[in-house]
Amino acid sequence: MVSQVSSPRRPGFAVICVPLLYDCVPELTEPTCLKHVGGRPISGRNQRFNAAYVMNPLDSTKPRDEESHSHSAGTAEPEHFAVVGLVGGIGSGKSAVSGWAGERLQIHAIDADKIGHQVLTEPEVIQQLTRRFGEQILDADGKILRPELGRLVWGDDPEHQQARKDLEAISHPAIRQEIQRRIARAKQSGDCGVFLDAAVMLESGWSRVCDRIVFVDTPAEIRQQRVEQTRGWSAEQWRAREESQWSTEKKRDRADFVVDNSGSVDQAGQQLLSYCKSEFGWQTSEKNPS
Repeated sequence: MVSQVSSPRRPGFAVICVPLLYDCVPELTEPTCLKHVGGRPISGRNQRFNAAYVMNPLDSTKPRDEESHSHSAGTAEPEHFAVVGLVGGIGSGKSAVSGWAGERLQIHAIDADKIGHQVLTEPEVIQQLTRRFGEQILDADGKILRPELGRLVWGDDPEHQQARKDLEAISHPAIRQEIQRRIARAKQSGDCGVFLDAAVMLESGWSRVCDRIVFVDTPAEIRQQRVEQTRGWSAEQWRAREESQWSTEKKRDRADFVVDNSGSVDQAGQQLLSYCKSEFGWQTSEKNPS
């Protein structure tokens, strides 16, 4: 039984989890989720979402004030799939939790962090970043040195904040385009939903394409140990990146549901799975019936 920590706001369909850069799970066939919630077709106000989504799913030109970051929960029509966004602190395990649930639901997971890494290899992006930050961010082969670039943009002082805004202005358009392409591909393949994992989901306004926002709650000490082991970050590097994002309290407050990831991935994944089953009527595959 999963408890609803944050009261539901509006019915929704898709699952998206977002850090700064992404990748997707191999394409799946034979969608297994229901097109109804509670045994009834979704209609009415849900029609508003699809028109806006098809026209401009990831519009970055809208104001970045707090009110503009609300997501379009519960606006998908029966014939369209749903998007669920995952947010949390750095090292909270969003990708692992969404991957666990996505495997059992047979839906795609879009990893924004990996997409961001991919974007940094594009010649046009490399050229623009070099003009802004200088050749110090390039290695001997002309590729972006991500640690060096990170040193210039991560921090909460004015200089780092401006550098980060310039990086986002250069990289986010390409990231948005790739996210849009992968969501469209998932829809065309007949899938019933998608998980979107992005670190700056709320800050960037990408939450507008989400029907629900799920916060993955992991204690700070666990998150710090995790990034030290998996990414080789020092405590100072972790804190600098944390301070460049919305606080975990603010992210949690904007979420529709909270997953407790203080235990095992299986336990956290089961919470997300149960929530999706209850909220959207999604079904698990025969191979992974959990």
